Amino acid sequence: MHFSAILHPALMAPSPKPQVSFTLQALYRTLDPKPQKLLVMARASAAATIQDDAEPSSSVQLAVAVDISGSMEGVKLRAAVSTLHALIDELGPNDSLGLIGFSNSSKVWLPSTPMTSAAKQIAHACLDRAKADGGTDLAGAILSALRVIEASSERRKHVIVLTDGQPTAGVCDPDRIVDLVKKAKKDVTASFFGYGEDVNPDLLERLAQVGSGRFHFVPGTEPPVEAFAAELGQQRDLLGIDASISLTTGKGVKLCYLPSLAEVRKKKTGIRISIPNLLAGDARSVVFEIEVNEDAFALSETTPWVEATLRYRSVLDAQEYVNDTHLVPVIAAEKSEPVVDVAREFSVQRLAELVGAVTRWDNKNEQEKASLMDFVQRMGLQSDPQIMAGFDMLDRLQHDLADASKRRWTHLASSAASKGMYERSVTGMGVAHVYSKPRAESILRRMFQMVKDDDKDPEDAN
Repeated sequence: MHFSAILHPALMAPSPKPQVSFTLQALYRTLDPKPQKLLVMARASAAATIQDDAEPSSSVQLAVAVDISGSMEGVKLRAAVSTLHALIDELGPNDSLGLIGFSNSSKVWLPSTPMTSAAKQIAHACLDRAKADGGTDLAGAILSALRVIEASSERRKHVIVLTDGQPTAGVCDPDRIVDLVKKAKKDVTASFFGYGEDVNPDLLERLAQVGSGRFHFVPGTEPPVEAFAAELGQQRDLLGIDASISLTTGKGVKLCYLPSLAEVRKKKTGIRISIPNLLAGDARSVVFEIEVNEDAFALSETTPWVEATLRYRSVLDAQEYVNDTHLVPVIAAEKSEPVVDVAREFSVQRLAELVGAVTRWDNKNEQEKASLMDFVQRMGLQSDPQIMAGFDMLDRLQHDLADASKRRWTHLASSAASKGMYERSVTGMGVAHVYSKPRAESILRRMFQMVKDDDKDPEDAN
């Protein structure tokens, strides 16, 4: 099947324009002329702008708020502090960091400061003095972090909030907290770490969505190095935020499947799907299914079956860009061989949905799992590492559900893992190596070594 893709920016800005291509591709390049259902992939691909990983070309501005309420005492706080020490060491003099501690109220330990050698020593000392006590003023912590970071001239401004509990001080109503953050965040992105089994995952996921960031579930017994490395890696490579794909179908064509994990909004002429932030050298894909009838095949050979529009806001110049593309089929006597990329993206997407459904599993889900396994085999993808890691994750979660002591943990892990798989950013469950981005992978290796060195008993070194 031949596809005609037209790419043109809606706005031209004097600063460098992100190099982002946008395409529509179906599971088959040529189709036989009969009513059928067809998988279609919309993909936004950003050019790699960073040449040398050892020399980051983009500085980042971070503000980290860490929960020091009484429930964090012990292994949780030690693990969090150990990871933050490694994060500080990973930052350079062109990067800035602010630190906030919060319990019954918030306290700025370190205002936004370039991470010179002297500043790093101060930041390390702030963390070493952290003591756990009191309740959890989550709203106050987020607003404090936003105030710390908002004065920066950097375009890449990111807040990370780590908490192990539900709000018990200050503003406690979830809807009010979300509304406060929505009004205050401006051009800042924000991610949230739910540490341990007492968190409110629904609230943290909503806050991450508002902040154009991510929600990570951290069991609470190990330093969340993978997730912090992923956050820093994303900030290094961040190109576009507030990204979405709009779809409009032609005559005789209707949408019959959209990913359940996506935020979808109906429009007068179609639908709009939110997608994760665009990163340099990375691709963001959404696979959907269309159903075509006789009317679609009766159209002109150049009439699109699907028209799509990509919108995103560049962190390089804060301008919105618009890329358009469309799908025009090529009809032949028989279908061609399937396109592997489309089959792979669909398989991981469906696995993410099944992982999210593991706590309400029924016969229908079991049938869908078997159907997906059959599809993977027919597409020749039974050795694909991301797909196999997804099936393995699903099996482990199903196994853990049978253990009453792990049930709460499994509910939290499945929700976070399904979203992470869908966004190709899983940072836990032992699958980071197959989903991590190149930048995050290198950061992760260094941070793991830092944490390992930090945890060594001084007597062991003698």
